Amino acid sequence: MAIFKAYTHQRIFAKLLISFLVVGILPIIFAGFAYRAVSNRMLIQDTGNRTYNSTSLVSLRLDEILDDNSRVIDDIESDNSFSVMFNLDESAVLTDKEKAELYNRIYMYLGDKNPRVGVYVMDSDGINVLSTKVLPEEYNPVKYNNWGIFRKADSGNGDITFYSHMLQNKDREARVLSICKTVYHQNEIAGYIIVDLYQEHFIKMMETVSNPERFLFYDENFQLIFSMSEQIARATVTGLLLNPASRLSPFMSFSENRQQFLYSMYRSEETGLHTVGIQPLNQLLNITKDILLPFVFLVAIASFISFLMAFFVARNISEPLYEVIKCVEKVEQGDFSIQTSIDRKDEFAILGKSVNAMILRIKELISNIKTKERSLRIAEMEALQAQIHPHLIFNTLEMIKWYIRLGQNEKATHILVQFAKLLRQGIDNKDEMVTVKDEIAVIEIYLDIQKHRFEDKLTTEIDIQPGMLGYKIPKYIIQPIVENSVVHGLKDKIDPGHIEIKGYMKEGNLFFLITDNGTGIEQTKQKQILSGIALGDDHKSGTGIRNVMRRIKLYYGNEYGLDIESTGNVETTITLRMHTDPVV
Repeated sequence: MAIFKAYTHQRIFAKLLISFLVVGILPIIFAGFAYRAVSNRMLIQDTGNRTYNSTSLVSLRLDEILDDNSRVIDDIESDNSFSVMFNLDESAVLTDKEKAELYNRIYMYLGDKNPRVGVYVMDSDGINVLSTKVLPEEYNPVKYNNWGIFRKADSGNGDITFYSHMLQNKDREARVLSICKTVYHQNEIAGYIIVDLYQEHFIKMMETVSNPERFLFYDENFQLIFSMSEQIARATVTGLLLNPASRLSPFMSFSENRQQFLYSMYRSEETGLHTVGIQPLNQLLNITKDILLPFVFLVAIASFISFLMAFFVARNISEPLYEVIKCVEKVEQGDFSIQTSIDRKDEFAILGKSVNAMILRIKELISNIKTKERSLRIAEMEALQAQIHPHLIFNTLEMIKWYIRLGQNEKATHILVQFAKLLRQGIDNKDEMVTVKDEIAVIEIYLDIQKHRFEDKLTTEIDIQPGMLGYKIPKYIIQPIVENSVVHGLKDKIDPGHIEIKGYMKEGNLFFLITDNGTGIEQTKQKQILSGIALGDDHKSGTGIRNVMRRIKLYYGNEYGLDIESTGNVETTITLRMHTDPVV
């Protein structure tokens, strides 16, 4: 016990030195079976190379079949006869004559392929479908548009992709692999082309291969898609392939049920599919087995000693490392309260103290950054609020003054009450985030005041989905856009003005559309506003729009923001896009 304690308090150099000295007396013992080890290695190397070569040849043969059938998809897509199916502007059902002509084109491209593949050509709505075999239930682009083979096809962005159906049964008619492609028309999904390969295609491909039962086929995610034998070590191979370390070498050995095997994997650069060849090793290894017998006893002793030393050293080194790694993982997950507790007097103790100091420093820095970011957002919000009030206060007080002079006290009182509500919202509510309902309430008050200012020249319409009213958004994120429509869009308009505000949710995002029929925004000015280029006069430069865009990106990330669509003197629509949960 005293020796163990003394050892644990030694520096890492001393620990390794002692271990190496102990291990240094073992080479004499191992010399006896060195020849067998070298012989086995050479034998496995040669077997592995031959297995790898045969595996690559089988993979290339599969590539040829897939390439041949991929050309069928390319031919169909490039054939103008099929354009009627992929024209998004047309939704009519194909006539029997049109279908017959298209079927003839499909069979012409298939040629004399035997066995026949399944070919399916369909539009994005599933209205027009051409199929050379019974259409599978899951080949419905409307019902399964974001699932299975259609999600796989869409991920190719117009390129051919491969979708595996995985090994389910031994029926020769069972689908094994699909070649699929999404067809686009004017940057919109117009339809799909699918070619199915069945088990009989793989069986026919393997007819000329020696020992076909020793080959397995996997997709890019290492899911087994075809095998001619259930006896081969499929489960063990699949487990090895799922381990990235097992894919570093072109071949590797393993054991299952006391049987030694060697497997080699070849990945197709064209398709991303994996072909695995398996070679039994027991008979080959028995050739050198007899050489080991005289040295079994010595090897057993040496192995036992080596194991104890290796275990002792590995545990002594790995335990503090695991503690540091665990600590770092906790920090990565956002837990800055974790600290290491390495009670030693070697380099690992220094490492632990350094990690603890680093965590405290990171925690302090993150706290400072969050404080600064919050202060910046609050300052921006207050600055924006300050921009809103001056001219609004002036115009509102002017209206109240003239209504009083004209003896219209009820109107003056109404405007004064609404104006007080608007000011109270800015004074009482200091939160960065407000609900959509509260933001719309502010806008309604603002528009009510503006309606009195413009009298009968301004109409408004607000349509917000009820389900999004409870979500929180940055304060004053919509109001500046509405104000821009009133102040700049309708200011010089002679005809009555109309402002429409719509809100809806889609795929976890909040969309707000502010539309007016004002004078519009020129294309050049739109680009300058969206790129953040100032135009000079703050009242005409789109400062409010740029501030809104910058705030959205600050709260939600660069992929969110706003878009401008404007037709001069007709209609201008500004669309805000935000996520349901801010990232800051």
